[in-house]
Parts: sequence; C-alpha cells; structure tokens
Amino acid sequence: MESQILPKAGVAELAEAAEVADLELQAVIGFNGHVPTGLKCHPDQEHLIYPLGCTVLIQAINTNEQNFLHGHGNNVSCVTVSKSGVYIASGQVTYMGFKADIILWDYKKRELIARLSLHKGKIEDLAFSPNDLYLVSLGGPDDGSVVVWSIAKRDAICGSSAAGLNVGNATTVIFSGGCDEMFVTAGNATIRVWELDLPNRKIWPTDASQDR
Repeated sequence: MESQILPKAGVAELAEAAEVADLELQAVIGFNGHVPTGLKCHPDQEHLIYPLGCTVLIQAINTNEQNFLHGHGNNVSCVTVSKSGVYIASGQVTYMGFKADIILWDYKKRELIARLSLHKGKIEDLAFSPNDLYLVSLGGPDDGSVVVWSIAKRDAICGSSAAGLNVGNATTVIFSGGCDEMFVTAGNATIRVWELDLPNRKIWPTDASQDR
C-alpha cells in the first residue's frame, strides 16, 4: 500500500480541525443520592442546591434554570448553605494522604470566594454558625479532625481531634441554633458538644453520655 503525502494546506486544515473549542455545560439531569443530606433548599425557598460529581448545582424550583459551581478536582462529598443564604460551602474527596479542598461560594454572584485546605482524604461534613461568623469542617476517617474557620478572614482559627479514644468516627456536625460558639459532632458511639474559646484559639469538647 502506497503512503500518501498531504500537501501543506491539508496539514494545516487537519491541525485546525484538531483544535476543539471548550464546551460549556448547559444543563444536567441527575442527582447523587449517596451524599448524606446532599439536597439543600436555599433560604429564599426558590432554589435547590446539591452536588453532582465535581460540580455543585443551583436549581431553580419553578423553572428549568440551572447554575453550576465549578472548582473541585474530585467528587463533592458534602454541601451546606448558611442560614442567611449568603454563602454555600462544599467539600470533596481526594486520594489518601492528599489535602481535600473546602470551597466557600458567594451564592448571589455564583462564584468562588475562598479555597480552604487542611483536611486530608475527605471532607465528611460542614456547618455554618447561625450568624455567618464561622464555618466548621469535619474530616473523614483518614483525617479525624474538626476545624473552625473564620469566614471573614478565610482562615483556620483552631482544630482538634473530632472523637475521643476507643470510639467510632464522627460523621456529622451541626451548630447550636442561636450560638456561634457552640456546635455538636456525632457519629458511631460518639457525641460531643464543643465550645469555641476565641481569645485562646481553642475548642473544648464535652462528651455526651450515651448510657441507657
């Protein structure tokens, strides 16, 4: 079989055809039900927020409008919305030993505000304080820590091991309804009430009794 030599013009046309423009995501149909509490209703009561793969979706309830928050390098493992509706926070999974990102989003502008990286492996859960002062993050089984972040400074204030000795992993975190300095972590055989000591940059746990 004889080989053919393309003229220079033909080579140029092939090179141009190989340059494929980036495709912009227009719409998504799908929902990942494997993310615990992964479906959130925004305080405006008009939008749903949920993760799908590496993306966080904002879906209008009464229309087909969708917005996509891109920034994670791996699957989103948790998502939360602040009580005011101003902020969204999402965490991801990554490879063992590598840092797993938390992303703080501006809901109104639909854009990334800050990328927070301390935990390794996975972000298990996230929670905003009632007045948007703090964000608490809970690391996965390979990390095992809880960290308090300043939303205003976009920086970590303090952290600690999430669970005590001889108990299971903490898997969820929630703030007290009216207090920015108190939150609860819970999981397999562990419930802890935490108080933030801001002047000393410490969090102090109290183990809840589970005696029957």
